[in-house]
Amino acid sequence: MKYYYSRMDKTMPFLLPDGYSEELFEHLYDPEQNHEEYQRINALTGENLLSHVAFKLTSQHHELKLVRAPECQYELLIALLDHESETILYSNTIDKVELDIPNDGRPVRQIMIWRDIETNAGDDSHGLVETVFFDFLIEQYNIVVSDSEQTREGRRMWRKLISMAISKGLEAGRIDQTKHSYDLIRNRSELNEAAKWLWGEDDIHRDRLAVIMKL
Repeated sequence: MKYYYSRMDKTMPFLLPDGYSEELFEHLYDPEQNHEEYQRINALTGENLLSHVAFKLTSQHHELKLVRAPECQYELLIALLDHESETILYSNTIDKVELDIPNDGRPVRQIMIWRDIETNAGDDSHGLVETVFFDFLIEQYNIVVSDSEQTREGRRMWRKLISMAISKGLEAGRIDQTKHSYDLIRNRSELNEAAKWLWGEDDIHRDRLAVIMKL
């Protein structure tokens, strides 16, 4: 099955070098910078994302905050805040993209996603990546595409999301910008083949995208 789509800037599962994740998210790994980011996000006007998704927080000091444009510079900012330690446990920046696939959705991509896996407090973010993706982004926007650049952790996340999407009856696929085509990913076997094609360190991978959508 093939569809045509419009080209968009910086769209590719181009694999970043090993260790780049620590550099990319240094402002969240570093305790002092994390606290500063907490203060910035805490001061923004937002809403409780738990009013949109069913997710159980184990601490009364935690808040799952949703900030919408124009309060933030992107379409959405979602953060799990720990008001006791005044730190961020999970952060997800989402932006809109131009994508012309037959669907009534509003395509978005997660351009910066991070969660704390080093502290006990970070346990509250376990399962949050999948909940936000399927119960909020897919429900609200219908289409989510892969980020412009991805770490190896990002690749693992997307492989898991595609596998989950297939089991949930959602549509998963891959886009080739150079050929202006879209092909379905319908099972684990096709996912394994698609993964070899989608992600890599050559320039050609800058024109290849993974897509999950709700029909």
